[in-house]
Amino acid sequence: MLRCPIWLPLVLVLAGCGNATPTVTGLVTIDGQAVAKGTIVFIRTDGEMAREGGGIVEGRYQSRMPAGTYKVEVNAPTVVGKRSDESYGQTVEVNVTEELIPERYNKKTELRAEIKSGGNELNWELRSR
Repeated sequence: MLRCPIWLPLVLVLAGCGNATPTVTGLVTIDGQAVAKGTIVFIRTDGEMAREGGGIVEGRYQSRMPAGTYKVEVNAPTVVGKRSDESYGQTVEVNVTEELIPERYNKKTELRAEIKSGGNELNWELRSR
């Protein structure tokens, strides 16, 4: 039976901590209200191309990405109605959505972020007008 020194697992864990990917967390609001549900995407503008991000739930988001400079896109489609649609010979009801967030925060984003090593808290206070 092969024996492992009791300290070896600790050394292996600590050895992997030197290159930790930075974390980004924060709150996204529009007109002072937390964005109920949406997505936030960080698109790298320096170095290698990278797209990172995740979901927004009750205004909060969390993601991991390499340090660098990013443009940021926020989307939050909201259901405004329903319509019938044909799918594989059957009629199904689908949601009709509209984007809650103005284009200046997504398709034509003005948002920028500098991600540094370690933890980053970035809160976004967006305006509809």
